[in-house]
Amino acid sequence: MRLLSVAWIVYAGLTASNALACDIPVFRYALERWMADAYRLTVFHAGPLDEASKALVKKLEESNLNLAVIPLDVSKGVPEQWKAAGVPSDLSQLPWMALRYPLTGEASDAVVWSGRFDAKTVEVLRDSPSRKEIARRLLSGHSAVWLVVESGNAAEDDKAVKTLEERLKYIESVAALPERDPNDPSSMLGPGPELAVKLSVLRMSRKDPTEAAMLAMLEAADEESKKFRAVPVVFPVFGRGRALGLVPKDSLVPETLDQICMLLLGPCSCEIKGMHPGWDLVMDVNWDEELVRAEEARETAAESKASVPTSEPAAKPETVTIHGSTEPPQKPDGTVWPAWAGPVLIAAGVIVIALILRGRAP
Repeated sequence: MRLLSVAWIVYAGLTASNALACDIPVFRYALERWMADAYRLTVFHAGPLDEASKALVKKLEESNLNLAVIPLDVSKGVPEQWKAAGVPSDLSQLPWMALRYPLTGEASDAVVWSGRFDAKTVEVLRDSPSRKEIARRLLSGHSAVWLVVESGNAAEDDKAVKTLEERLKYIESVAALPERDPNDPSSMLGPGPELAVKLSVLRMSRKDPTEAAMLAMLEAADEESKKFRAVPVVFPVFGRGRALGLVPKDSLVPETLDQICMLLLGPCSCEIKGMHPGWDLVMDVNWDEELVRAEEARETAAESKASVPTSEPAAKPETVTIHGSTEPPQKPDGTVWPAWAGPVLIAAGVIVIALILRGRAP
């Protein structure tokens, strides 16, 4: 996974924060308004598809997957470029499928994952335990799900999870969401769960066969990702199943985690999806319908709570700037930040992410 461009991030952090700014946090803006990019699934067959394959194609096309299915008859032979991508030249092994990234990045022609086009393998592509849980959490109000891809070394994996959980818990206790202007239409929330700072950790085993396609989507963009397979790595996932990038074990330090959270929890400085880092995962979710359901559930819960007598409301939480130290930061003597400092600090923070995260920027 290639290193994010520092020049691109400076541009996104400084210029886009002006004309295209809104007060909705990045994670919520992405959940409500960033449609997931469509992957491309080429189905190779020799002659007419059999009835079972036709049924599978129909099932995929009628699902909520961000996936475009492209049947390709190769009766006259599999093209060389597909052979190089792992598609078998022996026509008796067909039908076969090959998954490619959406047409939004430089790695879009690379084959992410491939396998026989049968019911069992298609199910591995369509969904997996980790993706189900990620979708459930994001739709229930989690700001981001930090997916830990385990190395297989239990001690190292547990250590990485403990480090991550402790820091995220601290960030939850001190971070505050941007204040929204009730008179600004661009800062109005759409349907969805209650807006809150909620950061959670989810573990995924590399050895789980049901996660084979998911693992490929996370790390197939670049050969360089293979060098991290012996250690636990983390992928922050937000929005409609969008992975921000790869965070190696050695980068799970307060400064890095704080900067990533600042990016996700801060105001959406750029409303254009393509100017933000990250790439979408294949998810079988009707996000718009599920957000409406989440809104209805939230309203029902609020009505139930309103019918119960409550005590005096709690004081508004103090807004604290997140620093690398585990101790609450002290206010500098006599420091007054000028109006232009916000975008500059955001850009500076994102530069740190560029030097740490290794991810695709489609």
